[in-house]
Amino acid sequence: MLQKKATANLISSGQKDLIYFPVYSPFVVDTQGEGIIDKSLMAAAHDWMVRGRMANVDIEHDGIAVNCRVVESFISDKSDTRFPIPGTWGAAMKIYDSSIVDAIEAGLINGVSLLTEYPPLRTRYPTVVSNPVSAVGTTELSLDPDTPAHSHSLTIPFDSDANEIPVMTGVSLGHAHLNVYCTATEMADGHAHRNDLNKFAIEYVQKLQLVTWLTDVSVIAISLVEHGANWMPLISLKRATEVVQWPAR
Repeated sequence: MLQKKATANLISSGQKDLIYFPVYSPFVVDTQGEGIIDKSLMAAAHDWMVRGRMANVDIEHDGIAVNCRVVESFISDKSDTRFPIPGTWGAAMKIYDSSIVDAIEAGLINGVSLLTEYPPLRTRYPTVVSNPVSAVGTTELSLDPDTPAHSHSLTIPFDSDANEIPVMTGVSLGHAHLNVYCTATEMADGHAHRNDLNKFAIEYVQKLQLVTWLTDVSVIAISLVEHGANWMPLISLKRATEVVQWPAR
């Protein structure tokens, strides 16, 4: 089995019980040095629908189906501004459980994770990638109703393997937060902040890296997950290593 997590925030549809989200993106390398090619991703998206797995939705991979259904599944193109990477497997989910709607509204659930049917085939290729060096921006506003609306300045440094280095945010309302993972800060003063890296200015450096490409993936289930404080993501669309050149493509 393989679990892969997409940490981009869920995308509002204008309806509380309907959300859009990126399932997975092609030619994006995560901090485990893995990615998926576009043809394999499209095959996985089609396989998901053909096998009728649209109701295979749980919370945090607990294996207990919840009252949600994937009602749209598609491959994004360049005109789809909801997804920064063309060719992303995107989906829409209808939520029939009001408690899950509330958890999404509160930011307690803000990402998805995949569970595969079996370990996917893997092929290693030397790949020219663009690794993040630093990301400069601000946190999102606090979602805590008992805390005045505020954000914090934040500069995230990365090591040579594109892993974020823990750092403190700037001070706001007399406090600061430790930022360990790119998706959200740690708790401080009774609350945490999410980080939308699509809004950060990111500096990159190119390098040659041996990347493991997933070439055969069959997704069993999509889990709704919390990528808040104290939760480590594996993939983040904008901070993940971006492929510059792939010789086998």
